Amino acid sequence: MLTGEDGSPLFSLSLEPSLFIGALLLATLTGLISAFVPALSAARLDPVVAIRG
Repeated sequence: MLTGEDGSPLFSLSLEPSLFIGALLLATLTGLISAFVPALSAARLDPVVAIRG
């Protein structure tokens, strides 16, 4: 906690465990979606067409 010159707290900060769990789930979901969408579209391509460009 940050304190002022006289030692009194400038502000209180309370963090709840549910906030961390929600952030972890959102980050995991975002990572999975951003990995699967390009992978699914690449899986539908014909390998010869993909290599030739």
